[in-house]
Order: sequence, then structure tokens, then C-alpha cells
Amino acid sequence: MDGYYESDEGARNGLIAAYAQLQRQYASSGYISPRLLKEAPSDEISAGGANSGDQAWLQQVNLYTNDESTPNITDLFRVYYFGIYRTNILINNVDVSASEERKVIVAEAKALRAYFYFDLVNMFGSVPLVLAEQSVGEYMVEKAPIAEIYAQIEKDLTEAIPDLPEDKVEKWRVAKGFAQTLLAKAYIFQAKQWDEAAGLCKLVMESDVYQLEDNYDDIVHIAGEWGSESMFELGFTTDIDGFPWNDSQNESQINIELSGCRDFVHGKNDWTDRHLGGWGFQNVTKYYYDLLDQEDPRVPFICQDVKDIYDEYYREGGDFMKEYAD
Repeated sequence: MDGYYESDEGARNGLIAAYAQLQRQYASSGYISPRLLKEAPSDEISAGGANSGDQAWLQQVNLYTNDESTPNITDLFRVYYFGIYRTNILINNVDVSASEERKVIVAEAKALRAYFYFDLVNMFGSVPLVLAEQSVGEYMVEKAPIAEIYAQIEKDLTEAIPDLPEDKVEKWRVAKGFAQTLLAKAYIFQAKQWDEAAGLCKLVMESDVYQLEDNYDDIVHIAGEWGSESMFELGFTTDIDGFPWNDSQNESQINIELSGCRDFVHGKNDWTDRHLGGWGFQNVTKYYYDLLDQEDPRVPFICQDVKDIYDEYYREGGDFMKEYAD
């Protein structure tokens, strides 16, 4: 490692390695992702699947019966610390006074580290706070108080914001608006500094860097990829043989595929269009559905009744969809 980060190219390669861990959050062989783990304990979704034995660990999380023996969650937990390890290396080894590029790279690393810890503290509560490279004998770290973790998140973001560009250096990288928004969320999640949070959000809205998409549904499809609303987006490839996920490639749509309608086949069944088929997990609850204003034009793109999907898209569906054929 000696000398590696003493060039812009070396620092940039280290930054790419830190961003690469973001993809692994959605490519776990254990069918786990931050999106799923945050939703599963909520009132918004039921675990779903083929039956109660399909991914039983997810049923446990959904019913609050999980414990330290519940599998898969460890996969996600450790990926965050892989990312933290890589950001720590950058923050502690790159000389920000050497070039403008390296100053921006360290600012991005701090913003990413804040993101990793923000997700960790909101999914797991108290977690180890690691800010430097560790030797083998230093791996066992006691959990830090939640307030201490939030203090570090605020510190990293406050230091990063002045050195981040208004717009992204490259589309896959974060910019100032991301750090400002994440800091605002940190204030809101702690139920403090409301005025500061509102001020940060106002700065982002008035920056003219981001605008709302004309078509709401484009936000989560290829038509809107890296679009005007894209503040923080993970890039994946569709050029993979076999299944649309491949763990060895770390290029995975598996947690999106899981939430599609089970046994649902229709004319829009490829990854370049409005793919809706899947494995029937993460079903929206009636409680959540009933909270939505059905006059809101965004609702059909947020969630739909399976009968409505059948009426609109049915094309030679499986047994699950054929129940509605009569």
C-alpha cells in the first residue's frame, strides 16, 4: 500500500473499489439487501414467497421472531464493513493538499462512509464504529452508542460538503446534493435540528442540478437511468448469461426480481422494459395500500392490486395468475 495513494490515479482506483461495495449490497447469495431488510419488519409489506417455508428467515424478520441465529442478515452486515474499510483507507492515506482531484475523492469517501454508517445504525442500532485500518488483533470492537455513530455521520458529511462538486464528476459518483440530503436525513432521523434539515433540502432544490422526471415510472426503469432525479444510483449490467442475477459478477437485480408477481409472464418480460414478473416476495399490505390516495397518478407505479395487473398485462400467465382468468 505504501505509495499507492500518492497519485491521482491510485486514489481514484481506491474510490472505485469503495463504490464497488455498494453493488454487493444487492448481490448477496442470501437474497438479502438493505431495501428488503428495512421493509420486512414494517407494516408496508408481508414476506410473501411461495409459502411460509420459502426463505423462512425472511418470515422470521417479518414476524419479529428473528435472532442471532437467523441466516442471511450477516451477509448484508459484513458488506457494509467491507465498504467502510475501503473508505477508511482513502480518508487516512490520501493527501488532500496534493491535488484538487484527491480532495474531492476524500470528500466522496467521507460521504460514502457516512452513508454506510447511516444505514447500519438504522437497521441494527448500536454497531462498532471503525474509523481506521485494523490489524487482526483489533477486529473485535465493542458497539458504539447510537449518538456517537450519528455524531460521526454528521462530522463526515459536514467536512465533505464544502469539497464536493455541485454536480457529479461522473454519473456513478455522488456530489454535494447527496451529502446535503443525507445530512438532512440524519437530523430528521434523530428528531433534531429541523430548521437545519429544511435549509439543507432547500439548497438541494434550488441548486438546479436535479429536477423531477416528467414520467414518474421512468425513475425505476432504464428510461430514467442516471436521469434528472438521480442523486445516488447504483449501476448494474444486464449483459449476464443465464439468470438475471449472477453473484460471481456482483451485478444483481435479484432483490427487484424477488418482489415481482409470482408465476407472472407477459409481453413486457425483459430487463430493458417494464419487467413485472418475479417470485412473489415483499407483497404490499392492504393496510399500506389503503393509506394511498387512489387519485394520485403515482399510485399505479408504487403498488397495484394483483387483479389490476392481471387485467392490464396478462399474457399466458402461470397458475397463480390463471386463478383470475374466470
